Amino acid sequence: MLRDMMVPFNLSANDLVLGKGDYSPRALPQDAILAVFSPIIPATTLAAAMVLTAAACGILGAVKMARDMAGAHRAAQLVCGLFVVWNPYVIERLLQGQWSLALAVMLLPAIAYCAATGFRGPQVLLISLAGLTPAGLVLGALVALVFSPTARSRALVLFTSLTLATPWLLVTLLNGTPSRSTANGAEAFAVGPDGPLGTVVSVLGLGGIWNAGAIPPSRGLLGALAGLALFIFAAWGIAELWRVYRGVAVLTAVAFTVPLLLATPVGLPLMRFLVAHAPGVALFRDTHKLVGLAMPGLILLLAVGMERLRQRAASTSTEPSPNGPRVLGGVVPLAVGALVIATVPGYPADVSPTAPQRISPAWASFAETIAGVPRSKILLFPPGNYRLREDGEPTLTPALKTLPGQPLDPQFLIVDGKLVDGDRDTIRLIEDAMAGRDTLSASGVGWVIADRPLMHDNEEEYQQLDELLAEYPMVQEVEGMQLYRIPQPDGAGARKPSTPAVAGMALYWITQLAALGAGLWSLDQARRDARRRALVAEASG
Repeated sequence: MLRDMMVPFNLSANDLVLGKGDYSPRALPQDAILAVFSPIIPATTLAAAMVLTAAACGILGAVKMARDMAGAHRAAQLVCGLFVVWNPYVIERLLQGQWSLALAVMLLPAIAYCAATGFRGPQVLLISLAGLTPAGLVLGALVALVFSPTARSRALVLFTSLTLATPWLLVTLLNGTPSRSTANGAEAFAVGPDGPLGTVVSVLGLGGIWNAGAIPPSRGLLGALAGLALFIFAAWGIAELWRVYRGVAVLTAVAFTVPLLLATPVGLPLMRFLVAHAPGVALFRDTHKLVGLAMPGLILLLAVGMERLRQRAASTSTEPSPNGPRVLGGVVPLAVGALVIATVPGYPADVSPTAPQRISPAWASFAETIAGVPRSKILLFPPGNYRLREDGEPTLTPALKTLPGQPLDPQFLIVDGKLVDGDRDTIRLIEDAMAGRDTLSASGVGWVIADRPLMHDNEEEYQQLDELLAEYPMVQEVEGMQLYRIPQPDGAGARKPSTPAVAGMALYWITQLAALGAGLWSLDQARRDARRRALVAEASG
């Protein structure tokens, strides 16, 4: 549990998790999958397994890209595999708590390789894993489209990506879920410097996340210089990439230039306009997400650069020993690998805040109590969807992922002291309660949770709220957290239909099963063809 990441041991299948609330389904199908399987497999275990699977697939994809698409030797292949998991983008997203986006970007090399070589079944499976959230699906689909060699394969990417998007597309379209993003978030979520050398150098080194709190502590001047040196080395092969894989070269250039341009005085007004008027653009108002599209292209560029130097060392070597060129060629991957590590030299220690944390037993106790009564909305105080952990790190409140029914998410963020986004109805309800105006029952609120330890420092601010809550029964108190019951709330049990969410998840899993079947069939065909060739060779011999 860290910033945007809240993965409890058991995830409740509440309205937020299943996309049946009044909010944009930003975590579908991710949270729905964790909730469905958490009674059998703990959500924490499943999430960790998916991250490790993505890392392994991404490393293998990068190795095969370097070998088959750039002709790189073994040491260069290993460096490319290292780069998949050891780079500022992945690390900063882990520290932001966006583990599923880090997972998606690590998968991009594997998606690119499968698209380029025609492994359609594995390609769809990898895109479905990258598509745990809408942003990851878009990144995976774009990479597959660029690397697909034929119009037919690109059409398949579009069709399968559309079906994999149905968990959040159907909820958005059929439930009429409104967008809560506002234009004033353009500045807050623009790329920025994550080191002393400025925004441009940060982005070219795959860094530049908008949140200074998610920057790895070890990414200082050394990390910025290492990232810049790595980019300069990779740019050495851009002419060859343009000649062989022109679309990939364009995608890589766009991944760097668009986020940088949208952070300029000209680009920010354009981004504000697009967020306010163009549907779906708010998905990438955090423009640093787009930088991840450079991952497959950078792997090819690094592989080409290392192979060039190896060949140059072999052709110019005056060593009498035949091992001389091999030694000279091996120094380059070591140097490039050292640069990769130097971009975030303290990686293992830097991600220590993502270790498991304790949450109060009050949440499990409250969940049992709330589950035994008719459905109604749940309001949490102090207001906001973020809390501070015991060590002072911010995190999503467990209420959104552990409580059944309809926990209310005000959805506002405080970035650099400014209010960003927010659900107006929930904010108005909170303001009424804080002012002592009782609109709880009329708004369908059946439960109020008061986190007294967090409210202690501003007791005067909650005086009128306390007077209001005193009129209702407090049914439970655990570790200073109090649960109040609001009798007979209006519209209790009313909710948006679950059909869009169920239908979307069904299509998502059907697409995965079809891709798995196609992959197994292709594997069987390849095995039969290999056996047939072996028999022919044996007979002709």
